[in-house]
Amino acid sequence: MLLGSLAFLLAVGLIAGWLLLRRRHSHETCEDPLNVRKQLYEIGTFIPGHDYERSGNYGSSWNGKAIFRFAVPGRGWFLLAEPVTLIYFAIRGFPSLAEPIKLMLEDSGYPYLNVALLGPEFHRLKTGGRLPFGLVPVLLDGQLTLPESWSISRHLASKLGLCGKSQATRAMCDAFLEKVRETKEALRNEIHTLRDERVKALAVPKYQQQSAREMNPKTSKLSGIERVHIYLWFWEDILADSVSGWIMGCEQGRRYIGLTYVDIFLYELLHSTLGKQWLRRNGFGHLAKHQEAVEKRPGIAAYHSSNRPMPAFRLPDGSYIADGWDQGDAVGSGSK
Repeated sequence: MLLGSLAFLLAVGLIAGWLLLRRRHSHETCEDPLNVRKQLYEIGTFIPGHDYERSGNYGSSWNGKAIFRFAVPGRGWFLLAEPVTLIYFAIRGFPSLAEPIKLMLEDSGYPYLNVALLGPEFHRLKTGGRLPFGLVPVLLDGQLTLPESWSISRHLASKLGLCGKSQATRAMCDAFLEKVRETKEALRNEIHTLRDERVKALAVPKYQQQSAREMNPKTSKLSGIERVHIYLWFWEDILADSVSGWIMGCEQGRRYIGLTYVDIFLYELLHSTLGKQWLRRNGFGHLAKHQEAVEKRPGIAAYHSSNRPMPAFRLPDGSYIADGWDQGDAVGSGSK
């Protein structure tokens, strides 16, 4: 009995010591996210990696800081997990490739080190052979160095349990993720036009009369606006038929109620482009409810109300908040 109690206390002490050491190491090597926001604001502008390279400067005219790091601790089941490292530009909003990956980690409570780059540091890492394929995002997970956002998302979905339990569910998640990719490509050139209220009369009533599943959005006879609406109605129909409110609402006739990484990718795509208010105004009620359901998840809600989203701008009261496409759809200022 006594030996068992001593062993338990020893184990607790070792775990507590390890956590303190890890926290101390994080504080020594990382910055406070709010301080990172302030620095990005003082820089005054985001310097994209590829635009920086096209300028031909290659570091000759840049003497400021170009890399920022902050650590996000684990929680719940992943409290003691070994952190992964996510490397990407100091940018947020469409078409950020890393934001949905961050949301996966935040939703699950998995610890990670966020490494945010400006153009000069991206060029240094790229020319130094530190970036596979010469691109970001890059995920460092133990001995694995993984490029490409879609590959990273699939890897983390399996690691975090965000792709269902069966092989059939994982396969369907892959298929739906490809549909998200198609939707993103369709949106890329039509964002500003779609946000114009006058567009509502161009496409929505027409496609309310015909199922989006019966139409091929890739046909050359459709305009870009029409193609986007077909994709939106596809997702609207999927969510309308779901018994759970998530994309994978049913699994081979059985109820499947868990959120998957497809929900997070679709949420971030529409959140950073159109927003739930636009979706609701234009007749996509189930998509708007889906946006709200994802936003209310504890991990994602905490992320949006924190100082971790990048980059930032300053409000009149001196606070620094995350940037976004539609401030009317902002889900949190994170200014404290």
